[in-house]
Parts: sequence; C-alpha cells; structure tokens
Amino acid sequence: MIDGSGLSPQNRVTTNSLVKVLQYARSRSWFAQYMAAFPEYNKMKLKSGTIGGSKGFAGYHTSKEGITYTIAFIVNNYNGSANEIVRKMFLVLDELK
Repeated sequence: MIDGSGLSPQNRVTTNSLVKVLQYARSRSWFAQYMAAFPEYNKMKLKSGTIGGSKGFAGYHTSKEGITYTIAFIVNNYNGSANEIVRKMFLVLDELK
C-alpha cells in the first residue's frame, strides 16, 4: 500500500476485495474486538477512506430482519466538494436501513 487508503492510483483496491477481507474477518476469533473499533453511522459499522477525488466506506450493516450485510462503496473521480459526495453517499447508505 502506497498511502494506506487503498484508493490511490498506485494501489487501488476493488470493492470486491474489500468485501472478501471483511467477510474473512467475520470468521476470526478476534472479530468482536475488530467490530467494536468501527465507528457507527445510522446503525451501520463503517470505516471511511479519502484521497483526492475518491471516497469510500466499508463495513457491516444488520438489517431489520437480522441479516448482516458486508458493505463496500467507493466513488472515484467525483466533481465537487468532499462534503457533497459524502452527503450523497449517505443518502444511498440510508436506503439500507
């Protein structure tokens, strides 16, 4: 990893790869402590990543039905402010509630 975000052109990570890593983590004995470290947004446990023109969220969401979903959501090369893209991404993430 060049910068640690997984979003820079030198080391892009796909959403598929992020999901596979997060799903693997669920099978490990240390998962409860790992999950506890995630910030919570609207009942979703999400980590974020940002680098010029790219923004991502990855983590977990448990539906009303009790199903836990693994989430990875990245927007690359957006126009406008970071605040605006985050607001729009949260609108999409809010649909998971």
